[in-house]
Parts: sequence; C-alpha cells; structure tokens
Amino acid sequence: MQYKITTSYPVQRLRNSLRSLFIPEIIMKNEQTPNKKLLKNILIVILIVLTSTMIFVSNKLKVPYKIYTVESGSMRPTLNKGDLIVTKDSATYTIGDIVTFAPATATKKYQAITHRIIDAKDISGTTLFTTKGDFNNAADIDPLYKNQIVGRFVFKIPLVGYFVSFLRTMLGFILIIVIPTTILIYQEILVIFNVIQKKREQKIET
Repeated sequence: MQYKITTSYPVQRLRNSLRSLFIPEIIMKNEQTPNKKLLKNILIVILIVLTSTMIFVSNKLKVPYKIYTVESGSMRPTLNKGDLIVTKDSATYTIGDIVTFAPATATKKYQAITHRIIDAKDISGTTLFTTKGDFNNAADIDPLYKNQIVGRFVFKIPLVGYFVSFLRTMLGFILIIVIPTTILIYQEILVIFNVIQKKREQKIET
C-alpha cells in the first residue's frame, strides 16, 4: 500500500497568507506565465538602473563626468532648483564657463557650488577665478583656485534632481531599492521552495 504525504492544510494556508502580505497580487497570479516573467525582468532592469544611478551620483567613480543636483536658485534661469546637471573635468577654464567647485568654506564632505566664471586674474603664476550666480546681485566673496573646480557644466535634465535627492535619503533608498529587491528575492525563494516541494511529492508518489 502506498501513502501520499502532502503539506498540511494549515501550513499551506499560512504560506499563502505570508505570500499575500509580501508579494503584490499581480506577481502572485499566473506565476509561470510570460506576463509574470516580463514583470520580473522589468523590476530587475529598474533595480539595475537605480543602483547604477546611485553609484554614479555618489561621484566616487574615477570618471571625468560627475552628476550634481541643483539645490538653490542662484543660477536662474540657466539652472533651476531640482535640475540634474552633468559636469566634465577640463584642463582649462575661461570666463563665461559655468563650473562646479568645492568652496573653501565647505562644511560638508560633498558640498559643491555651481556658478559662472566672470573674471580671471594671474597672480604670481597662479590663476584666480571670480564666480557669480547668474541670479545673484554680487560676485562670490572667495576667489576660486583651479584645484577647487570639479568640472565644467555640460548639460542638465530638469526636475530629475528631485528624484536623485530623494534616492539619496534613507527613506528613498528603502522605498525604491530595498523593498523591490526584497520582493524579488522573496519571490525567487518561494519559486525554489515550490520546485523542491513538488520533487519531494513526486518521489513519495513513486
């Protein structure tokens, strides 16, 4: 006589309840359908893009291009608050260039200012730049040395800076990176668990 052993109803019900708490209904339905695979692939691509964006905007990579977010209106109307700007390192800078630089009085590790060069003077072989925000009435007080300049402004993406700034916060990181990643990992664990369980049941039946 053969006996078929299956997962008890309470255990199965508990597992389904947990899945309903952590996995969106749209993912739970039709687990083996192309739609499910498409959603999973889209989620993976989004996570890769977001993770790559976070690495790039951290400006820790040894690349000539760097990304910053505009956090004030001192460069209006050229640059507006919330703009995402890209800068590129350059060997020379001239009057009229919009540059991103680390101010001598910076109190934060990654604090930077993006203003326009309005004057340049050579003093004992050292070039000192004067910068000013387009919207400001007066030039910046401190002179700017070349080694303070991070790069020259290349282009901007309006409003995207708001999203990047939110992504840099703990809440943004949890909502946009941690939770989707956890859902994806949990879903794959459930799939593996189901495959193992089915194989065990098949062995018992035979």
